Amino acid sequence: MYAANCYRLAQYHLLQDIPEKQELLSLSMELYEKAIDLSEPKILKIQIPFHGIKIKGYLHLPNKSSHSPCVICIPGLGHNKESMHNWCQYGVQRGMAVFCGDGYGYGETRVIQGKRLNIKEFDKYVEVVIDYLSTYSEIEANQIGIIGDCFGGYLAFRAAAMDKRIKGCALVEAILEFGQHQLHNNSVPALIIYHLDENEIRFLEKIGSDFYKPEFENTCPIYIVHAETDKLIPISLAKNLFNFIKGEKYLKIVKGKTCYNNYFINHYNTVLDELSRCVPDVWDWIGMVLKRTF
Repeated sequence: MYAANCYRLAQYHLLQDIPEKQELLSLSMELYEKAIDLSEPKILKIQIPFHGIKIKGYLHLPNKSSHSPCVICIPGLGHNKESMHNWCQYGVQRGMAVFCGDGYGYGETRVIQGKRLNIKEFDKYVEVVIDYLSTYSEIEANQIGIIGDCFGGYLAFRAAAMDKRIKGCALVEAILEFGQHQLHNNSVPALIIYHLDENEIRFLEKIGSDFYKPEFENTCPIYIVHAETDKLIPISLAKNLFNFIKGEKYLKIVKGKTCYNNYFINHYNTVLDELSRCVPDVWDWIGMVLKRTF
């Protein structure tokens, strides 16, 4: 597992379609799959047909896996299904199944199959994932939740608004906008250019306001975790989103020193420093929400 993570991190910063990136990611996936073959509880390798390709994912199952709640986990931009292993295990430890796959723009779907992220296509992908998961006897189809990290938080929020089968949604340090005040004075970061398709890159300056359009009004409970000192996505935006949500909602503000500089655009946050405390809280919350919907 450690070696798989090393190869994964090695390819993360190679933001070009070059053989070295594909080779490193392939080695990471190969080692990860060898590791999970030995895992207990079991982790299933599944493939979901979508628009003529097969999107690969992992279904992490708890020991008692009959009719378990299930959470879809969406990583931040540039990450992949293997990178969320520890997050998925938090759910498993709390009696939930967890699915994490490489949707458009993510992991091997982007690096190996060349499919860049189109947000509306990703919305459809989440719907197909829920359809697919609902066929598993181990999963309770009426207890589906979603968790998104960083850009995955934006995608999770959209999915929860559009698919009412999602009964709870958690956003960890969600991208509520792309730091437009910085983008106006800087070139578009290579991370965005590599993973998003051209239409989405042109859409960047509007992406923050989309949270406040009526069609994205969520009816399921929402839990927001955000760093008070985030310099890219100010805490004021998290508070604005919290105030916009009309239903059940929770906002957890993480305090502390700025401790992390992401090459994205000097993105400082404290959530990573507080990960051991914040992320289990998120899983406790979504577990509580899903289990009461049964």
